[in-house]
Amino acid sequence: MANVSVVIATRDRPELLSRTVASVRGQVGVDVELIVVDDGSVRPIRMEGAIVIHHERSRGVAAARNAGIERASAPYVALLDDDDLWAPSKLAEQLASGGDWVYSATLVVDEQLRPLWLERPTDVLPVREALSRMNVVTGGASSVCARRELLVELGGFDPTFDQLADWDMWLRLADASIPATCERVHVAYVLHSGNMVLRDPLGPERELERLAQKHRIEPDRATVARWIAWHQLRRGNRMTAARIYATSGLRDGNPGNLVRGMAAMGGLRRPHRRPPAPSWLPVAHGRQ
Repeated sequence: MANVSVVIATRDRPELLSRTVASVRGQVGVDVELIVVDDGSVRPIRMEGAIVIHHERSRGVAAARNAGIERASAPYVALLDDDDLWAPSKLAEQLASGGDWVYSATLVVDEQLRPLWLERPTDVLPVREALSRMNVVTGGASSVCARRELLVELGGFDPTFDQLADWDMWLRLADASIPATCERVHVAYVLHSGNMVLRDPLGPERELERLAQKHRIEPDRATVARWIAWHQLRRGNRMTAARIYATSGLRDGNPGNLVRGMAAMGGLRRPHRRPPAPSWLPVAHGRQ
């Protein structure tokens, strides 16, 4: 029997999916059940050695993940977006942590898999408090491995959320148990034009108030805006980033974001030193 079921939700991204699946098949020290949920692709996916669930029409990422969780037979479920990559030791080291749910350090990379910046996990004990202000789970869904029974008990992902479905789930997981974290870099989060926050930068803002009401939290809206704008800026979308910064600066009374908005409009950015690429990332072997 598999130690962990890996659930990948995908739609119309076969090339990215192929690379992502290769990183799953490269896991060492674990028995993996691979579940791919095809959420309404134009050309339905066929994949040997995997359980493929087809949705004739797209139901959204939350519903797709829930379908995979429901089908999973292993005691743990690891979530993975169809464009991200894992270190070969990711699942084995996360399972060894013994946590009800666990997430890892993450390297954000560009489309050529060149490192951009590193995200370290927040301290374990105050994670629920930190989550009340900002989504601090590094690597998003691609980082998280959790006990299947806990995910089922919590009702899975809330399909009424789109871009904040992850944050909503992490809040509920944090209410139920304290996570474990791994300091080793286990995830490469690929930043590209197909990312939800880049396709629809106002999406998180639309869902934020509902998230706040559901969990009775006070999100740090200025920090959320900085996160959205920073992604836009890294993609070269200066004017979009400037608008997001400036809007937050005025709305949230945050002079720092006003300054960032002016700097973004002028094309100014702080010097940014790229972290080194881990040995398991393809770019580290010369594919740049």
